[in-house]
Amino acid sequence: MTQKPEIDPIESRKGKIYLWFAILIFGAASAVVAKLVMIGENALLDGRNPIAFCNLLFAGNVVAGLTLLAIFHRDWKPSRLKELTPKQWLIQLVLAATSGALAPSLMFRAIEQTSVTNIVLIETVEIPLGLFLAWLLYREKSSWSAVIGALLALVGVATTIWLEMGQPSEMMQQGQMQGGIGLGEIYATCGTFLLVLGAELGRKQLQSIPLGVFSVFRNVVGSIIFFVVVLIMLGPEHFIDLFRPVLWGWMALYGSVIVVGGQLCWFSGIKRVTPADISLASAFSPIAGVIFAFLILGEIPMTAQIIGGAVILCGIGVGLAGDLKFPHREAKRTRSVKSEDKPKAFTGV
Repeated sequence: MTQKPEIDPIESRKGKIYLWFAILIFGAASAVVAKLVMIGENALLDGRNPIAFCNLLFAGNVVAGLTLLAIFHRDWKPSRLKELTPKQWLIQLVLAATSGALAPSLMFRAIEQTSVTNIVLIETVEIPLGLFLAWLLYREKSSWSAVIGALLALVGVATTIWLEMGQPSEMMQQGQMQGGIGLGEIYATCGTFLLVLGAELGRKQLQSIPLGVFSVFRNVVGSIIFFVVVLIMLGPEHFIDLFRPVLWGWMALYGSVIVVGGQLCWFSGIKRVTPADISLASAFSPIAGVIFAFLILGEIPMTAQIIGGAVILCGIGVGLAGDLKFPHREAKRTRSVKSEDKPKAFTGV
């Protein structure tokens, strides 16, 4: 039986640092997007917001793709591109279409159909779903501490939603909360599944595909596919303000810092760490979102969010405790990472 190669401890530590930086950047992304939309509301053009979600996502990903291409133009030399097989190009196309275009489109439709609270609740399935897909696709087993930690994080976010749903009807109406399962919940579930599946497939592809090729292709092709999807679903009038200077001015900042910075850290991290590390870091994302919502938007966390955040932190603590107690066992479960694989510096959404 062939023994699985172990990950370099130094590379593992680098991966965790990259991963947590990515989580912080992505945690700030929602607040930054909300702030940009607010700025657009104060600069209406003929009654329309030029920084609407679709414009923001498309323009941000285009800027990110072009910025990444400028950074990694060496990875796009014809001689290097010829080394990639048709199967690798096909996989990249599938990932760009699903996690890079279709998933954001579904999440946008979900936002239109249901409350953000319901969407956040559904998105928490990414924590145990990531571990399950890692086992299903690659037979990667996680420790009990990682599984328990992921489930505790899921319980923490569910607790937050449950406590918020117990608020008076006036507050529920103000927060646009609603019960039941409708098209919005179905869209959110499908979108979350595609995002998690793309993450699991993507981290394996980074072992054989240069990060510069992978990230540029995902952004540019994903943007084109997203543009076509929106044209079909919402019509060409949805992009009527796409070329407004106010939009592209802010996108230059958002695309280069949030999208590019987040993706570089994320892709550089996930190919060096275990599925448990990814799940634990992702579990912190709701807390990071609350913190940046306070710092950027001035939103004060409610009691429900504080209680749920405490449970999430407990889950992270349980998972990290198991990782520290059995570091060698965690390393053996990690996929191969070549010693010469250096950082070759999401997601728009």
